[in-house]
Amino acid sequence: MKHLSIRQKMSFPLVAACLVVLLFVVVSQLNANALKHQSTVISEQFVPSISGVLNADRDLYQARLALLKSVLNPEQRELGRQDYSENSEQAKDRMNSFNAMMREYPNVLAHTQEFDRRFTQWDEESLAIFDSLDRASFEATNKSFQALRVIYDKAGEAALSQAAALRLESEQTSARLSLFMNISAAVTLIYLASIS
Repeated sequence: MKHLSIRQKMSFPLVAACLVVLLFVVVSQLNANALKHQSTVISEQFVPSISGVLNADRDLYQARLALLKSVLNPEQRELGRQDYSENSEQAKDRMNSFNAMMREYPNVLAHTQEFDRRFTQWDEESLAIFDSLDRASFEATNKSFQALRVIYDKAGEAALSQAAALRLESEQTSARLSLFMNISAAVTLIYLASIS
């Protein structure tokens, strides 16, 4: 530093400060992009998925209720069958939509692996009841109904848990970037103080 002109000596702090400001801009943009991505994923994938699976569970319950009404009021069988069909189809479609939105998260989809088999079993048992309208048979389908509801519950819980993990990861990344920026600022201030 002794062999440098005054102009060169004065430009070093300015260049260092400019580089740190540029570094802050880049790190801030990275942080903003990460937060934007996390926000988009949660709002466009997780919120609709969780909402869909909750609605699917409600549709499943409504289908079961239509079946029960038909057993209790045999003259309402066709109306009950129609309600059952509509609600059970919605319950299936919503779970399929959930699976499509969660395809990037195999740990969430692990909770829905048995869905098709369990749904088919419950649906076949339920449709058979429309023919017999037997109360004992209706009660017997409760086991398959509950097993299917567990899948809906676990799927929603897994999606919620994954969303929370993504949020935590984003917060940790943001904290690391903030720490990096603070350390860079401190080092720059120490450097500027030492050369002045």
